[in-house]
Amino acid sequence: MSDQLLFARSPYIAVAVSLLMLIIGYLRFGRDRAKLSEQFSEISQAFRRPALWQAGLLLVVAGHLALIFLPGRLLEFNDVRSGSIGLEGITIVAGFLVLTGLLQVLWRMARRLTTAETVYVTILVLSAVSGLLTGILYRWSTSWSPVTLTPYVHSLWRLDPAIDLIAGMPFLVRLHILSAFALVALFPLTRLSVIVHLPVHLILSPLLAGIVSLLGRLRDALAARGRRAVQTASAWWEAEYE
Repeated sequence: MSDQLLFARSPYIAVAVSLLMLIIGYLRFGRDRAKLSEQFSEISQAFRRPALWQAGLLLVVAGHLALIFLPGRLLEFNDVRSGSIGLEGITIVAGFLVLTGLLQVLWRMARRLTTAETVYVTILVLSAVSGLLTGILYRWSTSWSPVTLTPYVHSLWRLDPAIDLIAGMPFLVRLHILSAFALVALFPLTRLSVIVHLPVHLILSPLLAGIVSLLGRLRDALAARGRRAVQTASAWWEAEYE
């Protein structure tokens, strides 16, 4: 496949597919609060242990957010050699903790995962492996990523993908990026989608209840006016032709 398809079109396709499927999923199942609560409880139990896995996941998420939103600060921090070495060490340790945690989740939940969820967790493991190997094999990733990967992500937001920034990247880096697109697209097929559906339900339910109540009162008011109009017309008719 061409880089144009993989890195210029697939991110938008992934987001569009994910949003469409999230909406369809909510309309079909998302309004059942009991089911949403059950799914949220299952997800919480799956990701609750161990604490080191949670810490690693938090560090990885924070690192990716910093890479996207604070690339300048990362570069400033890396100007100090001790800071650069420290970040590299934290990145590798956090990646290892996430990979270990994902394998444990896969082992514990293997019999309870749907086919789509098994594929999703497998891609998560692949993403963790590619990210960890990138950090080990291509050193100082916290220094070169802000000037290559961050501009690429920003170009996606501008709807003008700079695929030339990705074209020369090693296979592991490209695989890590593509796995992220796949995770976005497949997200609605997993019980993780409750993370989106439950807040939407909690926000929309009172709003929809208010709208339904308002429409009900409007219907009753119109019906009452209709009845009064019929009664008035009947009274006029009887008075006119008696």
